[in-house]
Amino acid sequence: MSDVQVLEMPVKRFWLLSSCVDRMKSADDIRSIRVAAAVLDQESYKTTLESLSESVGSIANKTDEIDREGLDRLKAIMS
Repeated sequence: MSDVQVLEMPVKRFWLLSSCVDRMKSADDIRSIRVAAAVLDQESYKTTLESLSESVGSIANKTDEIDREGLDRLKAIMS
């Protein structure tokens, strides 16, 4: 965003965006504090690791089974 665009922006929108930036930075700061506190003891480390792992979530779960029903539906769509 250019300086001119910021200056032309309504004041309410500017302060709304400013508070959103502050909120996002605060989230980063909280995470940094949690990580720093984790080195204090084993329990803090474990709690912090669980919290961060929860925020990352599970990307994908690989299964060894083939979804035959889904495969048949896909074949039907393709033909």
